[in-house]
Amino acid sequence: MYCVKPLDKEAIVKAASNAKVVVTAEEHAPFGGLGSMVSQVVGAECPRKVLNIALPDAPVVSGDSQGALFGQGCIEKGMVKATYGTGSSVMMNAGTEPIMSDLGLVTSLAWGLNGKITYQITDIVEMMKAEDGMTVKELCVDGGSTRNQYLMKFQSDILGTTVSLPRCEESSAFGAGLMAGLSCGLYKMESIFEVKNRNQFIPSMNAVEREQKYSGWKNAVEKVLV
Repeated sequence: MYCVKPLDKEAIVKAASNAKVVVTAEEHAPFGGLGSMVSQVVGAECPRKVLNIALPDAPVVSGDSQGALFGQGCIEKGMVKATYGTGSSVMMNAGTEPIMSDLGLVTSLAWGLNGKITYQITDIVEMMKAEDGMTVKELCVDGGSTRNQYLMKFQSDILGTTVSLPRCEESSAFGAGLMAGLSCGLYKMESIFEVKNRNQFIPSMNAVEREQKYSGWKNAVEKVLV
């Protein structure tokens, strides 16, 4: 996980209590910029081994979902991607300033069964929209389950938004590669996403049916939680 707040000794020690190995470093450049990484010294208080290292040959570091967000071309504020795999990750580009959620937003879902994942992802996207007031015009998706055309069409209908599949199935690796290329000067931002070549699913369910189905889901969840 990348922390948007400055690192501090107390937080590192706390995080280290549940980790086998802790690697701490300081960011100095866009896209990770590990070439000028400076180690953070934690000291003897840390209950685990701390590796203070520099990685001069690595132009970028990227998390799985973050790489997929970039690989899907979600480079503008308000763009959203969802991964349908063993679990599901929903991420929105919220711009350059962090949004501290008041709605308890999370970025992953544990399990989905028989189409229920479409409602779960819709819940997250609706929370994102409520959090920052932005309109979601397109949901960029990846993951093994996106091969299920019924699932993707149903997601589009329930969300009422175009669902777009990626040009490259391995969005995480693709995004990390693009970021590395940008960091090294191999690519330019304005050119790498010019052609998306996406398969798209367009919503066709009428508003009344959509609301009935989504309300039924929310009522069912409420009964389980009460």
